[in-house]
Amino acid sequence: MDVQNSEIQLQKIDPRVATQDLCQKSLDLLHSCILHWFLRSGVGAKQVWFADMDPRLLAMDRKNPETPLEIVFTGNFLLRIWEAPYWPCAKIRIWVLNERTQNIFVTLLGFSIDQVNVIPSSELQLPESHKLSPTKNQCSLEKLPLHWVFAGRLSPGKNIVGLLETVFYLQTEFHIPVHLDLFGRVDDEIDPSHGRFAVTSHHKMIEATLQTFPWIRRPVWHGEVPQFAWLPELKNESAFVSFSTHITEDFGTAAWLAEKTGNPCLLSDWGGHASLASEKVRYLAAAQIPLTSEPELLRRQKAKRLAQHLAFGWKQLAMRLRPPSTENSFAGAGLISVQDFQKPLQDFARRSPSETLFLMRQCLEMFADTKSGKLFFQRYRFVMSGESSPQVLVIYPEIEGSDNNRRAMLAELTSGAANTLQTELTEFIPARDALTPFYLGRLGAYQSVRVLGHSPSAEKMTALLTELQGL
Repeated sequence: MDVQNSEIQLQKIDPRVATQDLCQKSLDLLHSCILHWFLRSGVGAKQVWFADMDPRLLAMDRKNPETPLEIVFTGNFLLRIWEAPYWPCAKIRIWVLNERTQNIFVTLLGFSIDQVNVIPSSELQLPESHKLSPTKNQCSLEKLPLHWVFAGRLSPGKNIVGLLETVFYLQTEFHIPVHLDLFGRVDDEIDPSHGRFAVTSHHKMIEATLQTFPWIRRPVWHGEVPQFAWLPELKNESAFVSFSTHITEDFGTAAWLAEKTGNPCLLSDWGGHASLASEKVRYLAAAQIPLTSEPELLRRQKAKRLAQHLAFGWKQLAMRLRPPSTENSFAGAGLISVQDFQKPLQDFARRSPSETLFLMRQCLEMFADTKSGKLFFQRYRFVMSGESSPQVLVIYPEIEGSDNNRRAMLAELTSGAANTLQTELTEFIPARDALTPFYLGRLGAYQSVRVLGHSPSAEKMTALLTELQGL
């Protein structure tokens, strides 16, 4: 008996085609800009290796292993640094895209500062094939912009739900008619520095926020559009906005494009965002950002507080300016051997050999759930936040529990005592993180420490932390 052929079947991918990264369009543009920067510095294209690229290209391009190789690390550098023994060269220069990533190499991985060079975003230019017209956006930033635009991956680490909730509270609680346009494709890639999370649908979280909240003006999600199609949406009273605190946010291509074309930006003070120092950029402390990984109750309270801060404290937002420089940063960049590059990594691995294997296996979330991994990423996030120093530390229960417990937690968050947190920079951490060496070592940096909840364990933790803070 004949059976009708099904159109649904497996299809072999062409082996010559490289696997596409979720950020491939941004990476391609960034690679092009960086390559032009090297060419202006007199470095040939085949001397530059982007560590995230298809390794087969490295084998094809290397004719003379004695020629130094310019190694450019982007957001996934924690996974790529272990590939050094297989680079076909003897001498290298190491490049990263911002000073905070450089600081991670130095303070967490054990490199000296002269071994890791920075390509400043201010020195990068769009190639002729991608030239964009300057903006006609005349937003002065004297007051809060009323039209926000986000473009890029809608990943949990970009804190899109917290961004939506902040806009909602600006509209409904503080009667400021901010409206938001979102451009990009949604994905479920969790920031691995928080460890493993149960698989959920980020798409459903975004849709639920858009569809169930009683909006004054519902944000518009345009989906994925051509790479530069969102830029014309930045008109008068508009600003590019990103609340990203993802550990791979080492550049921020969309934010760079917005600033490069003269548009105002409202950004998390995080990673590569901090490099866009200009009079057109305002920063939010990382501790203020409502994180996707936080319990819904807490995230919404943080979003409400952030909305209040934006409504009444706009002129106090941080701004930083970079001194003008006429010198190309390639001049004087350090050259090291591959062997010297590997030494700090070998020392790092020896301190926690079994746990470091998770890094080599590209399992960042598994590493983050180990004792040494948790400490590493707490320090990592501290560096990426610019080593910000909140005045108040609030420790919340790991599991919200019953409705009664949730109501009690909400009451504490909105109590008269908690209202002081509206004006003080406050850091919220789960109870599982409170007694790690990182936070115990920083207790003296906080003016006060609060533990939410009235369970016996919460009372014991309060007593212990109070005692330790007084030492």
